Amino acid sequence: GGEFNSYAENGNVANTNFTSYGSGSTSGTGEFKSYDKLVNVPNLGFTTYDSAANNHKLSFSSYGNETNSGSQSFNSYGKRVRSGNSDFINYAADSNILQSTFTGYGELGTGAANDSFRSYSFNGNNPRSSFKTYGAASVSGTDTFVSYRNRANVGDDSFQSYGSKSKSGAASFTNYGQSFNEGNDTFTEYGKGASGKTAFGFKTYGLGRAFKGYNKNGVSFSAYNNFSTLSGKMVNKFIEPGKFFRESILKEGNVMVMPDIRDKMPSRTFLPLSISSKLPFSSSSLDDIKETFHAREGSATERVIINALGECERAPSVGETKRCVGSAEGMIEFAVS
Repeated sequence: GGEFNSYAENGNVANTNFTSYGSGSTSGTGEFKSYDKLVNVPNLGFTTYDSAANNHKLSFSSYGNETNSGSQSFNSYGKRVRSGNSDFINYAADSNILQSTFTGYGELGTGAANDSFRSYSFNGNNPRSSFKTYGAASVSGTDTFVSYRNRANVGDDSFQSYGSKSKSGAASFTNYGQSFNEGNDTFTEYGKGASGKTAFGFKTYGLGRAFKGYNKNGVSFSAYNNFSTLSGKMVNKFIEPGKFFRESILKEGNVMVMPDIRDKMPSRTFLPLSISSKLPFSSSSLDDIKETFHAREGSATERVIINALGECERAPSVGETKRCVGSAEGMIEFAVS
C-alpha cells in the first residue's frame, strides 16, 4: 500500500503541480491525504491519479481545502481502472473565491469499479467551479456523488456530464446546489446515452438548477427543493451567526454576535520601506517587477502582481479616496492623513 500524507500545505502564493500518482497499480491500496491545504493565492495542478490501475483501492482525502483566491485543477482520477474502489473525500471545501476545474473522474472504468466523490466546493464563498465528466463510458460500475456546491455562497458552477454512455451500472447523485444564497449553476448531462440495465438516482437539487439533457428512461428524481418555500428555521441553519444583521440592532450597548473573521492563511508581512520605495510599481515596468520577485510567466505570483497593479492604477470610485501603499509605514501615513 502507498500513502502520501501532505503536499504543499500552508503556503503563500503557491505554484505546485503533481504529475502522476499510483498509475498502473495492481491490487493493494493507495491514499493521498492532503494537497495544498490552507494556501493563500494557490495555482495548483494535479494531472493523473491511479490511471489504468487494476483492483486497486484508492482514496484522496483533501485537495485545496481552505484556500484563498487563486485557481486549481485536477485532470484525471481513476481513468481506465478495472474493478477496485475509488474515493475522493473533499475538494475545495471552505475555499474563498477559488476557480477550480475537475476534468475526469472514473472515466472508462470496467469490471465493477466502485467510485465515490463525497464533497466538492462545500461551503465555498463565490466559487467558480467546473466538473467536466464523472463515470463516463464506464461498464458495470457503481458511481456515487454525495455533495456538489452545498452551502456555497453565490458563485458560478457547471457540471458537464455524469454517467454518460455508461453500460449496465448504477449511478446516484445525492445533493446538488443546496445553498441558501444561490449562484449561477448548470448541470448539462446526467446518464445521457447510457445503455443496458443502468439505474440512475438523483435525490435533491436546489433552487435555480437546470438539467439540459438526461436519460429519461432510467433516471429518478427524488426531490426538487425550492428554498423559498422552506421554513425560516431550515434556511437559517446555513447562515453563519453574525454574518447578517438588521440595522435596527445597531444601537449603543447592544451585544452582537460576530462571524469568524480570523485570518486562517499563512502569515504575510509588508516589505520594508527601504525595499518597497525602490520598486518600479507600475504596469509599464511589469517585466522589471517580475524579475525582482522571480515570477514566472503564468504563475500565481505573476497573477498577484498584475491584479495588484490593476487595483492600484484604477481610478477611484465616486466618493472613494485611494492610495497604493507597499509598506506598513505607507499604510499608517495614509490612515492618519
